[in-house]
Amino acid sequence: MKQKYIRKVKNALPRKLRAEVLRDLEEIFASAAEHGETEEQVIERLGCPCNFVKEAALQLGVDLEKRKARRFAAAGITAVIVAVIFGISYLRLRMLQSEAASIGIIGGADGPTAILIAGPIINLTGILLAITIIAVIIALLFLSKLLKKKK
Repeated sequence: MKQKYIRKVKNALPRKLRAEVLRDLEEIFASAAEHGETEEQVIERLGCPCNFVKEAALQLGVDLEKRKARRFAAAGITAVIVAVIFGISYLRLRMLQSEAASIGIIGGADGPTAILIAGPIINLTGILLAITIIAVIIALLFLSKLLKKKK
C-alpha cells in the first residue's frame, strides 16, 4: 500500500523535486509507524497522491501548471517542426519524381526509344504525406488547446 502510494507520488513529481519529496514522504511514514499509525491511516491523512504532489510543489516554490504549459507548448512546437520538415521532404520528392518522369522519350528517324528510370521499391511519397498530415493534425490540436487555455 505504502509503496504504491510512493510510486504514484514519484511518477507525478518533476525530477528535480523527487529526491527531497520522496525522502520527506518516507520520513512521514516512518514517524507515523513509530507512533502506532498504520500505512492506511497515513495514506488517508495525506490524501490523494496528486494533491500531495501539488502541496509539496507549492511548499517548495515550484509551479506545476507553468511547467506543464511549457511542456505542452514544446510538444506543439515539435509537431509543427516535424510537419514542416516532412512536408518539405514530400514536396521535394514529388518534384524529383516529376523531373524524372519528364525524361520520357528520345529517338531518331527509326522511331522513339523509351528510357525507364528505376525508382525506389517503397513509395516514400505516401509515407511522407501521411506523417505530414498526422503532424499537422497534432500541431492543430495543441494550438487549439493552447488557445482555449488562454481564454
